[in-house]
Amino acid sequence: MNKPIFVHSGWRTGSTYIWSKFRLHSDCMPFYEPFNEVLVHITHDMLPSFQPSNWDSHHPRVATSYFSEYGSLISTGVQGFHPNFTIKNFFRNEQECLWDQAAYLAMLMHLSYQSHRRPVFNFCRSLGRIPWLRQTFPGIHILLLRNPIDQWLSGRAQLRKGNPYFEIMPYLIMGQDEVPPIIRTIAQYWKLPQYTSDIAFFDAYHQIRPLVTSYSTTQSFGIFLDLYLYSTLLALPFVDIVIDMDELDLSLTYRQEVSNILRETLNLSLPFDDVHITHYGPDNRPPHWQNVIINALQRMESQWLPEMYCSIPELQPEHVNYIIHKVREVPLLEPRIRW
Repeated sequence: MNKPIFVHSGWRTGSTYIWSKFRLHSDCMPFYEPFNEVLVHITHDMLPSFQPSNWDSHHPRVATSYFSEYGSLISTGVQGFHPNFTIKNFFRNEQECLWDQAAYLAMLMHLSYQSHRRPVFNFCRSLGRIPWLRQTFPGIHILLLRNPIDQWLSGRAQLRKGNPYFEIMPYLIMGQDEVPPIIRTIAQYWKLPQYTSDIAFFDAYHQIRPLVTSYSTTQSFGIFLDLYLYSTLLALPFVDIVIDMDELDLSLTYRQEVSNILRETLNLSLPFDDVHITHYGPDNRPPHWQNVIINALQRMESQWLPEMYCSIPELQPEHVNYIIHKVREVPLLEPRIRW
């Protein structure tokens, strides 16, 4: 039996493109965003509305809904899905507290294997809980990374089109009252509005939404960047493969190397000849963006990185060096793929 595949990323990284490649394999069952909040109330009638053609997503075209793989489990919502899975559990790794989350993912795996297909989980809300996922489910874990300023600018482009979702999510994740101490410190630094974790996701979303406009563009990037740094450092020690989505787009050699490694590791052919990741020019960047990066890295190294080294023995200087190069846009001579 083939091990399940777990793909982890933030929003606006090109993860839908990677998911669409797995979907081309009839022996794979790729579940799109298993912790997406819409799964709590989705119905069969709603499925057709969830596809790239219905919003200006820049996602690749797909034949059916993002969520078609859940079809047999849908009535009003997906069977076994709980609202806590979306962001309340974002940083939770306590084995004894997450039995319902484990049962839900195990059910999706069972559905895949029953269909003689390999489960693939394409997450956008998992970066803080990969240790738990790795301990609970033996499998292969892949991390997708994109240059943080382009990732943030992609979300800002959506905001200009009237979709504030990607702008709001860092505030929602870090504004909860039950978060790790480092996230609480970051939230206090930015004076983020706090809300109690027992509020339903959509209520919290609408509560936070009007407050987000009180932050400047530069502050918005800083808030996003702090979450990017912390969550990526949480993720890196626990993944098997890292795919730099910018390099995948720009470098044919890197593209071929990634395809070869995935073929060896997964026994799947995943060509990326049609990859396209938007690279925004300097004119799109927020005021003082370079200072934001410098300040974020200084605070990371002086204030919360020592605590991370103590609490996460698996975190090594090579992980930190990798992410510093990525944030500073300083290419590594040989970008590491296998970890």
